[in-house]
Amino acid sequence: MAFDITAPNILVVDDDIKTCQQLKHLIKEFGYRCGFIINPNNLFPRLKEETFDLIILDLNMPGLNGVDLLLQLNKKEEFHKIVIIVLTAEDNDEVLAKCYKLGVVNYISKPINRLILEARLNSALAAKQARDSLEYSVLERTRDLEALNKQLVNEIKIRRSYEKDLISAKVQADSANKAKSEFLANMSHELRTPMNAILGTVQILEETDINQEQKELIDILTSGGERLLNLINNVLDLSKIEANKLDVNNSIFSLHQLIDSTYKLLASQAKDKGICLNYSIARQVPDIIKSDSNKLNQILINLMGNAIKFTKEGRVDLHVTTEKSGKNKALLLFNISDTGIGIEKNKQSMVFDSFTQVEDSTTRNYQGSGLGLTITKKLVEMLSGEIWFESEINKGSQFYFTISCELVNADSDNIKDFLVNRSGLVLNSNKVVEQRCFKNEKKWKSVLLVEDDPASRMIAKSILSKKFYSVETAVNGKEALEKFKADKWNIVFMDMQMPLLNGYEAVRRIRAWESNESLIETPIIAMTAYALDGDDKKCTDAGCTGYLTKPINKDKLYSVLHSLLA
Repeated sequence: MAFDITAPNILVVDDDIKTCQQLKHLIKEFGYRCGFIINPNNLFPRLKEETFDLIILDLNMPGLNGVDLLLQLNKKEEFHKIVIIVLTAEDNDEVLAKCYKLGVVNYISKPINRLILEARLNSALAAKQARDSLEYSVLERTRDLEALNKQLVNEIKIRRSYEKDLISAKVQADSANKAKSEFLANMSHELRTPMNAILGTVQILEETDINQEQKELIDILTSGGERLLNLINNVLDLSKIEANKLDVNNSIFSLHQLIDSTYKLLASQAKDKGICLNYSIARQVPDIIKSDSNKLNQILINLMGNAIKFTKEGRVDLHVTTEKSGKNKALLLFNISDTGIGIEKNKQSMVFDSFTQVEDSTTRNYQGSGLGLTITKKLVEMLSGEIWFESEINKGSQFYFTISCELVNADSDNIKDFLVNRSGLVLNSNKVVEQRCFKNEKKWKSVLLVEDDPASRMIAKSILSKKFYSVETAVNGKEALEKFKADKWNIVFMDMQMPLLNGYEAVRRIRAWESNESLIETPIIAMTAYALDGDDKKCTDAGCTGYLTKPINKDKLYSVLHSLLA
C-alpha cells in the first residue's frame, strides 16, 4: 500500500511490544499512518515531536498507567484535539466510566478483534474530522465576523466622523444663517434709513410752493424711491423665507375687507393705465377666517399688481371661490385674470425662478426685479396652498392659487379686533391706551421725537410740527430718558437703533420709571428700519404701544394718531 502523508496519524501506547506491532500492522492495512511507544514516560516528548490524530492507550501498564496519562493529557490544552481510545484486557465499568469523563471516545478489548478495531477507528476519526471541519467552519465564520466587525467599526468611525463633520457643518451653517439674518437686518436698517430721508424730503417738498416742472421732478423722485424700496423689501423677504426666518402668524380677519382694501390700494394704479379692475367673491366663501392676513395681502398685491403691470388695455379681475369646505376648515381658490401680454410657452417654466424675468422684445419695457412671483409662490406654500397659471401670448394670463384657512363663527367671542394698517402701523392689542386728552388732535400739546439720524429726525419733526404745537427731539436713548423724566409728553416716537442707549432699553427704563412714580403709561411708538419677523414682539415686549417700519411718511405718522384716537 502506498504511503499517504495526509492519512490520519495514530499513536499506540502499550508496554507490550507484540501488541504494538500487531496494532501497527492492522492500522496500516486500514490506510492510516501509525507509530508506537512502549514506555509511557516517552508519550509527551513524542507528542511534541510529531502530530497525531488519535492515540490508542493501554490502561494497564507498570509504573504510569493509562488513567494517569489521561489525567495529564487532560491538563494540557494543546492535546485536547487528539482522539483517545483506550485498550483494556478486562471490562471494568467503573474504570471505563472514569475514562469517558476524561475525554475517551471508545475502548477496544484484548484480544484485538480486527473488525471492531477498524470500525471504532473509522468512527472515531470520522467524528474527529467532522468536529475539525466544524471548528474550521466556525473559525472561518469567526474570522469573517471579526473582519465584518472590524469593517463595521471602521464604518462606524467613518460615520461618526461624517456625523461630526455634519454637526460642524450644521453649526457653521446655523452660524452663517444667523450672520446672514443679522446682516440682512443691518442692511435693511442701513438701506431704509436713507430711503426714509429721501422719500420724506420729497414729501416735504411736495407741500412747498413748487411749479409744474418741479412737481414732475418730485413725482419722478417719489416713483424711483418707491421702486427702490419695493426692491429692498423683495430681496429682504426672499432672504427671510430662504433662511426660514419668516413665520406664519395666523389671526382672525375679514376676507371681504382685506380684498376690498387690496382693491382700493391698486385701483388708482389701474385707473392711471385705463384698465378696468374688478373683484368678485362667491356667496359660499366665508367672510371671517383665520389665516395669515399679511401674507395673503402680499400675495394678492403681487399677483394683481403684476397683472396691472403687464396689461396695456382691457381688464384685470379677481374671483374668489371655495374649492373645499368642511366644518372647521376651507380651501379657498383665488383666480387673477388679465388681458395682458401673456407668457410664451417656452418661458413659462421660469416664471417662479428667483431673479428671473421672462424677457423678450415684448417685456423689456416692464421693469422689475424678478422676485415678486418667487416670493408669492413661497408665501402660498407657507399658507398650505398651491399656485399655478395658464397663459397665452398676446391674450393674457390667469393665475390661480389656493390657501387653507380655519373657519370662524362671526358671533364667536374669540374674534378680537386687531389693526395691521397698510400705512405700516402695528398697534399692541395687549395694551390699553389711555385716552386722557386725545379726544381731538388739537389737544396734543407735546411730542418727544427720539431719532439719531439727522435727516430722519428733521423730516419727522417737520411733518409733526405742521400738525402739533410742540416737538422736542432727542438723539439717543439716554437723552430721551432724561427729557422724558423732565417734562410731560402726550406721545413718544422712539427710534430703536441708537448709540449710547438703544430704544428697547430706553422704553424699558421709561416704563419702569412710570411704574415707580405711579404714572399712567405714555403712548410710545417704536420706529424701526428693521423688518424681520419678531420685531413687533420685541418692541411690544420692551413696552411700546405700537411700532412703525421705515421709511416713515406723514400718512404713517398721522395714522398712528388716528388709531390712538379711535
